[in-house]
Amino acid sequence: MGSLKNLSLEDVQRLELLSKVGKRINTPDNFNDALQAILDSVVDSLEAERGALFLCESQDAPELILAVDRREERPQQFTYSQTVVDKVWRELVPVAVVDTRDNEDLAGARSIQAQGIRSVMCVPMIGRQSTLGLLYLDNRLSDAFTGPDLQMLDIIADLAATALERARFFEALQSLNDSLEATVYERTREAEEARTEAERATEAKSLFLANMSHELRTPLNGVLGLTDDLLREEATPSLRLRLEQIGYSARSLSALVNGILDFSKLESGRVELDNHSFSLEQVLKTMLATVAYSAQEKGIDLIVSLSPEVPSEVEGDSTRLKQILINLLANAVKFTETGWVKLTVERSAPEKLLFSVWDSGIGIPEEKQQVIFQPFSQADASTTRQFGGTGLGLSICHSLTELLGGELQLESRLGEGSRFFFEVPLKTVKPYRPPDLRGVRIWVEDTSQAHREALLEELRSWEMDVVSESSACQVGIVSTADIGRDFPCLHLVSNDEMRHRKLTEIGPEHRFMLRPVLREELAEGLRALLHLAAGSKAAPVSPKTEEYAVPSPPPDSVMLVAEDHEINQLVTQRMVESWGYRCQFASSGLDVVRYFSERRPRLILMDIEMPGVDGYAATRQIRGLEESSFGSKGEEDFVPILAVTAHLAPDLRARCLEAGMDDLLGKPLSRALLASRLLLWEEVVEGRMERTRARLEGHKELTDWPARFLSDIHAALSTLSVVADREDQTTKEQTAGRLERLAFAAGLTHWGAKLVNWKTGRSRTPLNEIVMSFMQEWKSLAPTLLHRPT
Repeated sequence: MGSLKNLSLEDVQRLELLSKVGKRINTPDNFNDALQAILDSVVDSLEAERGALFLCESQDAPELILAVDRREERPQQFTYSQTVVDKVWRELVPVAVVDTRDNEDLAGARSIQAQGIRSVMCVPMIGRQSTLGLLYLDNRLSDAFTGPDLQMLDIIADLAATALERARFFEALQSLNDSLEATVYERTREAEEARTEAERATEAKSLFLANMSHELRTPLNGVLGLTDDLLREEATPSLRLRLEQIGYSARSLSALVNGILDFSKLESGRVELDNHSFSLEQVLKTMLATVAYSAQEKGIDLIVSLSPEVPSEVEGDSTRLKQILINLLANAVKFTETGWVKLTVERSAPEKLLFSVWDSGIGIPEEKQQVIFQPFSQADASTTRQFGGTGLGLSICHSLTELLGGELQLESRLGEGSRFFFEVPLKTVKPYRPPDLRGVRIWVEDTSQAHREALLEELRSWEMDVVSESSACQVGIVSTADIGRDFPCLHLVSNDEMRHRKLTEIGPEHRFMLRPVLREELAEGLRALLHLAAGSKAAPVSPKTEEYAVPSPPPDSVMLVAEDHEINQLVTQRMVESWGYRCQFASSGLDVVRYFSERRPRLILMDIEMPGVDGYAATRQIRGLEESSFGSKGEEDFVPILAVTAHLAPDLRARCLEAGMDDLLGKPLSRALLASRLLLWEEVVEGRMERTRARLEGHKELTDWPARFLSDIHAALSTLSVVADREDQTTKEQTAGRLERLAFAAGLTHWGAKLVNWKTGRSRTPLNEIVMSFMQEWKSLAPTLLHRPT
């Protein structure tokens, strides 16, 4: 076309035409539309009578895809010059034929000559990586296409190749998007179905575990309650030690029963920490009581070592910590045939403790050390047959350790034992203060070298003088139950040795402790012996007294106890009657309501799971009786009802409050916990504490409990005011039932009681009048729900 300065009018027109063609063929996103636009643009711009577009889907031969015929008389079949098309496809060079009659190469193409076709042009469309197709034009006029026309068609072919690649790309992209959307939809549907199925399975599993836990907690309540009761009255040292061991083991078993639910809770992320202050050594002592017996049965030395920097009292979740340690120690004992198992506790940072469980057992191969933390996995399939177990313990420990803010790790070599260790944050509440035993001469005799080394390490940290001759000592520590010593001795013995000793025949200069003994208990025993060695008389062992405040009700105070289990009745009776209450038992929900209607008690302990009418229904009936029979005017006039159950579900407290109960206690019942809650509710009965405050006392998660019902109560009350005058009884009962539950939950007990009486027919007041009275009260009651008890 020449330089821009020498462009002719014809050149400018061609450039404008190219611009128009380029815009037209690049506009469509759809591939088929792009093909049509390309062919139409070429035919129109070069004034051809006919045009065709060939695509090369494979390398074999181009295929006619689209044809255009501008002639008035159009035959049904589009016939083109096969010779020209084959030549362009084979050589990939543009071809222009001025007159088909003069071209020998087209001598065999009589079909297009017969149709009067004289001029032919064909160019390849070459893309970035391959030949996409061909553009073919023809005309009945000779010399219809010139050299510049062929150049222009060649340029248009390049533009067309780019447009086709672009359209094909976008079409493929759209197809991919459609496919992805369909796949995502299908996967989402499948995932939703799987999630629903998993939720059903989890719900069924949780229900099964909760029911099993309930069945296990019920007899445990009897074991713990009667053991504590016997311990309070028993003065014989040997029997007291055995009772204490029973108590420790039962409490550990209770903690393990609670842990049955942990795996499913961990799977669903519902495990919550209960941080509180606790004595570290007391937790370890309770935990060791569970493991020590198994270790002694196998003749394994069980050793515990706490560094002096480890505090006496810390803040954290003692239940989860104990659960981890019980699992790790029980595993260590299980997989150790001879030798020792050792627990060490060290301070690793200002507010962190490092717990390590060592053993001299079989060890774990390196390739199996990560597998064992997975659910239902063990280092070797044969270990299940040999040692038993489900393979869940380490998985739960691993998850619980992460929940506590640490990571459970392992060091082990096959045949050389293992070390499981984890570091968790535990805030110091009370630091450890070593006993003042500096310079005291002590003689140590222990048949176990491992025990002896641990003892000597502890005694030397107290700066005691360990002597090699018993004649030079002030006090001694021996590992047998045999007496035969003429100086005060601390005997560290096993359960077996303790069981066969008649401790009542032993003088006070010999004290017996079950091994492994912890530092504070060891220090207390040595101080007592040194006190005797100094000539002081030993204080007689006295029955256990309460170490906590207990309620002191007025004479003849009746406590109504709903409990259908005979042993649990006995346990509860021994507890509450020792504090001055008189028990009235009911073994079913109907009996509870009947006894309540005969004589109003001071307090009620309500078992939720009872035959026939359960605790929820019995509570609602009692609230209705109070409203109609006893004329309750305010919330403080209602009798406190404390729910008692072994079936601890996550939403159980909320369900109890919605039924009109005031508190929830879990089985096995602890004397200390029951005493503390009865003291609290005695404050309410005496009028010294608000009912709302008592319901929330000690439960941080319920701090904003009343306030969260403000809008729901307002909405339910508004809805009930609309439907109260209607004839539809079902709608009225459903709406009233919702307001009843909300009222009970928020502490508006008299509202809930009035609605109970209306539903049961005990009240003859029409519903619209009841709602009207609620509407009048609501303005003054609503602000009370915003009050947060302190």
